[in-house]
Amino acid sequence: MLQVLFSKVFPSGLKLTSQEPEPEKMLENNDAALIIGDQALGFCKAGVLIYDLSEEWFNRTGKTFVHAVIAVREGIEVNCFQTLNNAKQEGLQNLDAIAKAQAEKTGHPVALLQDYLKNKIRYDFDDEEMEGLVHFQSLCHESGLLTEIFPLRFV
Repeated sequence: MLQVLFSKVFPSGLKLTSQEPEPEKMLENNDAALIIGDQALGFCKAGVLIYDLSEEWFNRTGKTFVHAVIAVREGIEVNCFQTLNNAKQEGLQNLDAIAKAQAEKTGHPVALLQDYLKNKIRYDFDDEEMEGLVHFQSLCHESGLLTEIFPLRFV
């Protein structure tokens, strides 16, 4: 997403590297760092500008960004829909408990995690999400990250 989103903004010849997800160390030797997951929640440092990639994506494209899907290759029997749906419903019913448990593990405030789980994540996939996913695939193809566009089917 980072490469696609900023492909027209980054100077040509920009070097992207992978490192352990330790923001402070990443910023010691690099001009910028992509920070995701727990390390990104609430991260702030004097003199460092923070960009939320989902927000930037929406501002630049007007489309929703899909961060995760369950993908299954053709020929695989898909009979786990009810199990996945039950797991989703159970998770949605326990967002406060999940936030509390994660707060104990990470040290993040419970309120921050509750806000993230309740207001930042979309748990359903509809036309708006499909449009964003198709647009992302198209931009990946245009930028050479994908050699061909694959049809997206949902079961």
